[in-house]
Amino acid sequence: MADIINGDLDDSSRSLIMSSLLIAGSKPNGGVRPIAISESFYKLATMHAISLIKDSLPSIFEPIQFGVGVPGGPERAVHIIQAGLECMGPDTILLKCDIRNAFNERKRSDILSELFKIPSLQPLWRLSHWAYKQRSPLLIMNNGKHVDTIMSEEGVKQGDTLGSLLFCLSMQRLYRRCTEGIPGVTCVAVADDLNLVGSPEGVFRAFTKFGKSLHNSGLVVRMEKCGVLWPSLSVPPPESVRTPASQLGLTLHCGVMQTLGVLVGSGDSQIDEWLTSQVASHQPFLDALVHPELPAQVALLLLRLSAVPLLGYLTRTIRPSLLAPHARRFDVMVMDTAQRKFALPPLPLDAALALSRPIKAGGFGLTQAAAVSVPAYFCALSAASSAIAHLIPGDVIDQVLFDAKAQAPFAREAEVCLTTLIDAGVTHGPGGLIPSTFADLWLPGGRWSDMSRRQHGICSQLAARDFNAWFASASLKAKQRVQSASAPNAGLWLTTFPSTPELTLADEFFVLAVKHRLGLRPIEDLPAHCACGAKLSVDPQHFYSCGQLKRKAMTVRHDSVVRLLRDSFHQVGAVVHVEPRLYDTARVRPDLDVLLPNLNLMLDVAVTHPGAPSRKSDRRLAAANDLQATKNRRYKDWALARGGMFLPFVCETHGALGHQADEVVKLLAKAASNTTLTTSVRDFMKHFRQALSVTLQRGNGLVAKMGAINARATVATAERASRLR
Repeated sequence: MADIINGDLDDSSRSLIMSSLLIAGSKPNGGVRPIAISESFYKLATMHAISLIKDSLPSIFEPIQFGVGVPGGPERAVHIIQAGLECMGPDTILLKCDIRNAFNERKRSDILSELFKIPSLQPLWRLSHWAYKQRSPLLIMNNGKHVDTIMSEEGVKQGDTLGSLLFCLSMQRLYRRCTEGIPGVTCVAVADDLNLVGSPEGVFRAFTKFGKSLHNSGLVVRMEKCGVLWPSLSVPPPESVRTPASQLGLTLHCGVMQTLGVLVGSGDSQIDEWLTSQVASHQPFLDALVHPELPAQVALLLLRLSAVPLLGYLTRTIRPSLLAPHARRFDVMVMDTAQRKFALPPLPLDAALALSRPIKAGGFGLTQAAAVSVPAYFCALSAASSAIAHLIPGDVIDQVLFDAKAQAPFAREAEVCLTTLIDAGVTHGPGGLIPSTFADLWLPGGRWSDMSRRQHGICSQLAARDFNAWFASASLKAKQRVQSASAPNAGLWLTTFPSTPELTLADEFFVLAVKHRLGLRPIEDLPAHCACGAKLSVDPQHFYSCGQLKRKAMTVRHDSVVRLLRDSFHQVGAVVHVEPRLYDTARVRPDLDVLLPNLNLMLDVAVTHPGAPSRKSDRRLAAANDLQATKNRRYKDWALARGGMFLPFVCETHGALGHQADEVVKLLAKAASNTTLTTSVRDFMKHFRQALSVTLQRGNGLVAKMGAINARATVATAERASRLR
């Protein structure tokens, strides 16, 4: 990596390392976007190099370029554009500019020349020159076989970690110069997407100036893809807008226009219609998740990591008052997908809330777009507040921001959002996440525009408030379930990718695990009573604590955890003896005798259900603690008398580990750090925790299935006996 960063490798090595796999990505308009997948060592080197200079990027690019080095840059750009249209004057227009194949046609000599002019980017100089001084191969593959090679000779490769930075750097001077000497025009760019906001005369002058500056740069403006927005539906565009747009061959839009992936302007009805189509466009993806060939375990990962965030950009750029009905519709679509995929019955309120609750709070992490819309919009707008304040003419700033009669729509929406968040109990003022007053948001200094992870903090506070309100009125069994399911690592089976057999849950067992976490009846169409006589209507999850299942399914679950511990301690060099199981005899020794270099560890495994009828406490780990105490009374002195240390390895059915089980995990990690593994200690322990979580849920599924079989067999036997009588 050091040789790559320093540009010390010879040309033959460079040809190999700079070779990239070429992927033809589809554009929304039907075009093709060439994506170059870089070699891993080169990607690591570029990532490290960028980490050395990332702090200097905002001062280089802001307030023009928001595509590089600016957290949430595109959202900031959208808010600046929208605010400019609303507050820079009644004749303000927007012109968006499209450049043909910009990344691939920018001259490399210009790119490197601009880079070498900036001393603060010196850590990139040798690496960038080495990467782009000559052409490099782009490999075309078909079914894993190399079929052709295209040479990359100009521009930067899309997909290269350096690509966006180098391109944006090469364009910064052109963007800045196009508005120099033209007052009242603001230039806002995200990579190659240039937007000009201001008076018609100034905007068209800047656009013409920019087009001329592209001569000899390798770039060409695509007039047919550019557009002009007159942001009014009630007043027709004046001649000063229509004529230049027509002469330049630019499409003229009235009310709204799409730029940076979202509609800006003032046509609420048009935005509403567009949002309807945007939400509907996600239905095919959600339907694909329900396909029977897609494993349920993978489907939930895709639902949480790919589907739920689909509206994330819109929540940060569209006013919540406009987005609300569409966000709710999208949330219904997500929940409907979960219900269909996991064959869930109509859900009671507790279960429906659990689906959207964070995993660490005992839920499934299917965050609702409607719930994050207000904090997301407010945080994105406040991040752009300093830039917006500079747009507003000084003589009207109070009127635009604070006058109830003349307040700009963006300011009115932001004030409503702030009031909503304060009323919801979000910490505010000095030391808080949001300002105490709307006026504080616009104070010079940008305190409220520079806070990192503010949206996460606000959403966490709101989720905690909702959880506490629910918990206060929940039933005992619901409290017991959630306390256990929200314990550290209890929900790992939800986030585990099924890459190996021990990390894989078959669909049947995964669905049973989902229902167990939701507190639902595991299997539909069950008899009224368990084989033991207990009423299943009173306790839908009775099977997990049924005494008749202890010597069968629960023993299989227990033994699978024993085997996992045995194999894991074997991997770290321990000598492990597993106590043989002799049925119908009382066991006098623990399950496992683990001999480590400096410790003789004796373990006994147990799995307990926190919602069993005998459990009356809603404290976290109450069930595990009770069983731990029982195990200690039985085996602790026995182990001490033989020079060993006894630790009970107690798990709750939802995945929570008792405190002494955590000690066992720490001893395993310590042993792993003192031996040679084929992987890192961190990865080894991650795999162990995931395998334990999956093993528990697989065992729970077996318990539920066996309980259902026994219950149905009991009914069938009774019916047969009745017919014989």
